[in-house]
Amino acid sequence: MTRKSKAPVSEYVPTEADKKLMAEWESRDRPRYPRLLIKQESDGSFASSVKHEEQAIGSLQMIRAMGLNSVSEYTMVVDQIVRMTYRAEGPKRMEREANEIIALIVAQKPKGIAEVMLCLQMAAVHVAVARAAGMLVNAELLPSHTAAADTLNKLTRTFTMQLDALKKHRTKGREQRVVVEHKHYNFVAAGAQAVFGDVQAGGGVPEISPPQSLGRQKGVPALTVVETVKAPVTAEIIAVASGGGEAA
Repeated sequence: MTRKSKAPVSEYVPTEADKKLMAEWESRDRPRYPRLLIKQESDGSFASSVKHEEQAIGSLQMIRAMGLNSVSEYTMVVDQIVRMTYRAEGPKRMEREANEIIALIVAQKPKGIAEVMLCLQMAAVHVAVARAAGMLVNAELLPSHTAAADTLNKLTRTFTMQLDALKKHRTKGREQRVVVEHKHYNFVAAGAQAVFGDVQAGGGVPEISPPQSLGRQKGVPALTVVETVKAPVTAEIIAVASGGGEAA
């Protein structure tokens, strides 16, 4: 009995939309950096390097992508990442998790060692959140479920506070203070009569003392404009334009 041979799988041909998507993806302005490599030494310790033909160039690419300013800062951060991702399973899993953490740091576009350290802490908390969520989902006993839920709650709150701290750090020094002043302007139209009077506080329509005429011109239509004021107000300037008759 002969087996039927499987039909060859045809090669996928990208559509125009696929080509456009790939072109947009490649044209993104994103930092390019090599992958971090981790290997275990004969004494049991772990050493890190970068996947690049020239280690110095690869390290500088990592420094630029992570927003660091010196080789010593880069060495410290990478050493902390390696120790943070230590696993008994071996360097392969450590290497994968270390590169995931570096990707999370680079995605935040940090500037300076302070932001890098905060982003590293956020990445560590995020990894812990994922593990706590897995423990919560797989918990079968009530004590285990309660402990996992409590841990997950604390970690998520910590991550939120870290995110807020990063936002405040980045906006520090760039905050603008806007002071709004409310001013009242009283205008007297040309040919109008400016009258001074005292506005008395009280209910209803404000009482105005008899005005003192400063003169008016003939032919100006009668118009009275009273500004709304808040009690108590005294000696408020009220612009009054009145017509009929010549100035006394």
